[in-house]
Amino acid sequence: MLIRFIICFVLTFSFTQSFIFALHLRGQYSTNEFFRLLTKFGIQKTDQHRPDDTFGYIYGNITLDCPTNNCSTTKTILFLILDYDYFLPLYKKQRSQSCSDMMKQIQTIAFHRQCHEQGTEDFWRHVPCQQDQLCYDEDQPRNVIHNRQFTFKIRDINQP
Repeated sequence: MLIRFIICFVLTFSFTQSFIFALHLRGQYSTNEFFRLLTKFGIQKTDQHRPDDTFGYIYGNITLDCPTNNCSTTKTILFLILDYDYFLPLYKKQRSQSCSDMMKQIQTIAFHRQCHEQGTEDFWRHVPCQQDQLCYDEDQPRNVIHNRQFTFKIRDINQP
């Protein structure tokens, strides 16, 4: 009986744990670096009948690491979340072409509230964000996860 309970518990625990995966990143970035890949990830296929339950989410805070609140920077970094089809050409061109050439494909579909309102995809945030404030590019504050500066809601109805 005890063995059956242990096996049942292990199977149940394994089954419930297999649906939730998370990654927590913490680190530093130098503006001398042209490009840095933070991670690769995948999401489940979005169920059109239950979209809110099947979206993927990327959220967090990106601020300057300063001992006081008087931090400032003149440089901003473009934080991109890209599908593989957009990432690969960008990655291959990172040293051989200018930023504007690299971004041409992305800019055709990426939403930006001042530069490209007809865009359909939410790909980027300018970082670092001001301490204790939303990132400048967050145009839907109600969609940002509490105590975070940005949230990307990822949907893919074509493939997992």
